[in-house]
Amino acid sequence: MQNNIKLFDKIDDNDMHSMLSCIGSYSKSYDKGEFIVVAGDHIEHIGVMLSGAVTVIKEDAFGGRHIKATIKKNDLFAHSIVCAGLTESPVSILAEVDCTVLFMSMKKTLLTCNNACSFHSQLVLNLVSILANKNLALDKKTDYLLAKTVKQKVAKYLCDCISLQNSLVVDVGYNRNDLAEFLGVERSVLSRELSKMKKEGTIDFKKKMFEILDHEHMNELAV
Repeated sequence: MQNNIKLFDKIDDNDMHSMLSCIGSYSKSYDKGEFIVVAGDHIEHIGVMLSGAVTVIKEDAFGGRHIKATIKKNDLFAHSIVCAGLTESPVSILAEVDCTVLFMSMKKTLLTCNNACSFHSQLVLNLVSILANKNLALDKKTDYLLAKTVKQKVAKYLCDCISLQNSLVVDVGYNRNDLAEFLGVERSVLSRELSKMKKEGTIDFKKKMFEILDHEHMNELAV
């Protein structure tokens, strides 16, 4: 199970069963389009994606739908919410595809058990590291939202994708509608800007895959 799950980093495979039992974990599968959490639900567990992907959705007072994040295999969700002491979820979490989630009691995860298991301390350290990195990611999203133009938003996001994936051919992780919601722009406006960038010879794309043809110009656009 451990694979590339950062929450379980440096925890011996032989300790996994004992650890999961110690923190009261259980797994559950969901069908595509099924809500795992609805805004307002009582929540006290961390979710670890064992397979598939989920979308974190925030709705405003007018019924507008905003995508906060897409959580993929090996990543976590709800950890920030529960660590903040919230008992009701401010967001909804929807299965993007068929998926399986491992749920872990946050209380049992954070509080050292009576057995003082060595892996428990490592688990807490891993969680702190994940939360710190999530804060950095939120700073990145703020950069996108504060960008002056749609083209600059796109350029900043693609430059970050290049850095993370270490390639000039990147998977942006969102379909066109979801990418527009993530960047806080209208889909029609986003599509128009992408078409312009393609005609300029800066990028090429097909669905979620983007190829950066002029990396130097892309960096200039992102500034």
